[in-house]
Amino acid sequence: MSFIYGRPDRYGRRIYAGKSYVGAKNAVVLPEIEGHVAVDFYNEQGVKTYSLTSDMKESPLLKLEFENNENGCAGFTLELARGHGIDITLGQRVDVRLLGGAAPWYSGYVQTMPMRALDTEKVQTYAGYGYFARLGHIIVDKIYEDTEIAKIAEDVIRRYVEGNGATYNGSKLYFTGYAATKVNFAHATAKDALQQLSEFAVNYVWGVDEYREVFFRPRRDEVNDYMRLWVGEHVESVETEEDIESVENEIHVEGNVETTDEEGNITTTKGILAVCRDNASIRRYGLRAAVKTLPSALKAEDARQWGESELAQSKDPGRSVSLGGIRPEIIRRRITPDGLASITSEDGADVEVFPISSVKYICSKSGISMEIGLGEYKAGFEQSILKMKRDIINAELLSRAGETGG
Repeated sequence: MSFIYGRPDRYGRRIYAGKSYVGAKNAVVLPEIEGHVAVDFYNEQGVKTYSLTSDMKESPLLKLEFENNENGCAGFTLELARGHGIDITLGQRVDVRLLGGAAPWYSGYVQTMPMRALDTEKVQTYAGYGYFARLGHIIVDKIYEDTEIAKIAEDVIRRYVEGNGATYNGSKLYFTGYAATKVNFAHATAKDALQQLSEFAVNYVWGVDEYREVFFRPRRDEVNDYMRLWVGEHVESVETEEDIESVENEIHVEGNVETTDEEGNITTTKGILAVCRDNASIRRYGLRAAVKTLPSALKAEDARQWGESELAQSKDPGRSVSLGGIRPEIIRRRITPDGLASITSEDGADVEVFPISSVKYICSKSGISMEIGLGEYKAGFEQSILKMKRDIINAELLSRAGETGG
């Protein structure tokens, strides 16, 4: 059954286009195997070439860590004993299955690896990232006018992304209710394009999941029943942090301003398209203004929509929570960074609710453990560098537009 532009059950909106599924995709129920880890390697044609498991005789698997965040599959590291004999190559797809299940918990590709012919280390480390990272190497160059945001996202995925690692699944795109007036992705990466579209949509998130499929959906604003946790019963430790440094309550959106002369000639110059303020935050924390660059917006309406989305994320102090000592029954729930977590204090007197920002699994010969991050997602060094690069590119695009007049 297909739903177009309807009202949804799970997220508050129906999918933009495609089938609405009931139950897990490709669901296969197998007996659970405590502590079981499987790492599957695939060739370029998608054919499985090797399956490394933790229970095989003299298994070379020493340690595996992988993380899922709101953008889907994030980073992984795999430690193998030297002389493991597995043919692993750069860019190779790696899937992870846990507890004896058939469905993947993670999918990514190898980005760094040892030069095995020369490497003398007893432990050989392979590292990589989910297919979300691949979209940082895909260029989008197109102007969209008067088009619904999800429809733009669909076009970006099908025109530029599909066939380059990640794939399209219409059931994972959700209608936003907002049509962009004019958006110009001038040699932007697919990652930046989809990120800006999620911000235009307001409180949307996008990413690439364990099936290597791109999703574009509203953030879930209800408590995930699997994440109603008590300190002492479900988790041993809670580490919290609240930070005012990230607060921004007045955002000046800088973009490309189009002007038309009497003869109909269009000139593009750099300028402020919109100013968005949150007065309640200003009264509480003082004025904390910022200039944010959005070279893709050419109309004030779109710049304001984007600015309001940024403001909603930055007007309050950042809160982050890290949970440790998580009980095995929580691991078996296969929690994903989707929705909210309810944390009750050990004495039952306090209950706090936070977004689920990241879930990390640590697999070794001693078993499987996990760490859960709540609140504001703390990006690693790699993500910080990518943000710096994006800011530099945005500034260059605006400067180029100002010099050339579009």
